[in-house]
Amino acid sequence: MAKLIHIVGPSGTGKSTVHTAIHGRLVNERYNVDALVEPGGVLRDFILNYRRRKDKSALVETALFSTARLKMYEDLILPRMNQKDLIFLSDRGLPETYVYQGFLGGVPLETIKEMNKHIPNSDLYIACIADGEKAYARLKARAERTQEELSSNETPEKINRLSRYFSQLGDILPNVHILDMSDVSEEEAAHRCYNIIKPILPSNE
Repeated sequence: MAKLIHIVGPSGTGKSTVHTAIHGRLVNERYNVDALVEPGGVLRDFILNYRRRKDKSALVETALFSTARLKMYEDLILPRMNQKDLIFLSDRGLPETYVYQGFLGGVPLETIKEMNKHIPNSDLYIACIADGEKAYARLKARAERTQEELSSNETPEKINRLSRYFSQLGDILPNVHILDMSDVSEEEAAHRCYNIIKPILPSNE
């Protein structure tokens, strides 16, 4: 059976770097890795534009993300679940809907659950968290290199708040591992993440 793995967390925790490192290592180990993108498909641009609206609704966001997610799972994931060497790897997904639209946006968790009742649980969710000040320092350094502005979710206070929410995912979803990235290098973070993933990897021999 194929495996579904999510690596999620607030900005500045290193999740994107770890996601990229894990993707490369799995490919090197001869797994067929499909990096999932959410939101995807025909609704992607519409959803991203909607999120920029000042009058946006967390409930509407939940409905849009859930619809795009269901379409992706039914078209791209569920028909391929019998491929034993296939790894679906994502750094976005249902966990983020629970955090951003649920805990942060106020949409009832039961509503999110109902909208996503056709989405199977993943084999593993790794929630990356970090101390807000340390994560913010990483983001500032990145912004100085790229000249990108930080978002409202990238302050020390908001990162601490989001990290608390991501830490609560185990109360909602199964197979959740919390990985604190506050005081580890990117290389060590990727190593720890791989050690969490390794026991569930299918044999590719």
